[in-house]
Amino acid sequence: MTIQAEQFSEANILIIGDIPDQLAFFCPLLLKRGYNVYHTKDLNQGIEKATTDLPHLIILSTELKDPDSYTFCQTIKENKIISHISVLFFVIDHLTFDVWKIYKIGGADYLSYPYHPEEMLTRIHHQMTIAKLKRRIDKQNSQLEKTLEDLHKVESNMGEVYNNLREFSFDDTLTKVANRRRFEEILEKEWRRCARDRISWGNVDQTSLSLILGDLDYFHAYNEQVGLQAGDRCLQDIAQAIVAVIKRPADLVARYHGATFAILLPYTNLDGALQVTNLIRLEIEQLKISHPTSKVSQYITLSFGVVTGIPSNALDSDIVTRRASDALQQAKEKGRNCIVCDTI
Repeated sequence: MTIQAEQFSEANILIIGDIPDQLAFFCPLLLKRGYNVYHTKDLNQGIEKATTDLPHLIILSTELKDPDSYTFCQTIKENKIISHISVLFFVIDHLTFDVWKIYKIGGADYLSYPYHPEEMLTRIHHQMTIAKLKRRIDKQNSQLEKTLEDLHKVESNMGEVYNNLREFSFDDTLTKVANRRRFEEILEKEWRRCARDRISWGNVDQTSLSLILGDLDYFHAYNEQVGLQAGDRCLQDIAQAIVAVIKRPADLVARYHGATFAILLPYTNLDGALQVTNLIRLEIEQLKISHPTSKVSQYITLSFGVVTGIPSNALDSDIVTRRASDALQQAKEKGRNCIVCDTI
């Protein structure tokens, strides 16, 4: 049975149980206050209606027999869909009424005979206020969860973008080898690691670190002769030739600046660094890239500065690049297309 409200309201009350005598007194008061009131005697229908309509308040008669009102209230509270709905008990027989038990099983409040209209309406209004606050909080929580979910998606996307940008920022866009920023970061890391291992292992030779700086000879003149596009292709070919020689995962090839490449070789002594340098020279010779304006060869060549140091926490890692740059400058002063070595 549905009792229509005199005016539209979103405040819905479901009465469950057989309370015909009280209903005639009870429902008109609620209707005048603008509540929508629904009543069912059948318990299964009560559960079904509560599940589908989700009323703001359930009023439960204490006269229920099979199951009793307390057990039925527990059934409501165990149902995940309707467990949030406040249950108010409609007390008829005070002899069977147990206030403590009502609150223990999850009841929100009770109405007891004799019924005082203002008290009854105040209690119901109080429960309605709580119900509306619950729904408002649930809605806000739902919106917050959606917002958090969206934020997590944005965060995940931003993380992916950041990783891509970070990877991009560490690579030279032209040659696709590491750029100077990445080189300096890895140099510092490997310098400190070799320094720690030298202390742990007690072996100087095995924890040496070497750096090769190779600069294309007369490359400015080459660019002026063949054009910038051909110059870029030359740098790309040289970079790939160097990469083809470097085999170990810990070794690093980087474009240091302009036409200068850096090859970082952790755990490599001077003999090993010279061997790698000669392999690079051989690989580049096989490219046979014509250089019409070179004063040392008809093909592209490189001058090399090679330095090997014993890493120490007492020294900064940039000492390696300074000494390698000095060695490279000496190679140029000696006539280019040669190797100059140094040790730290």
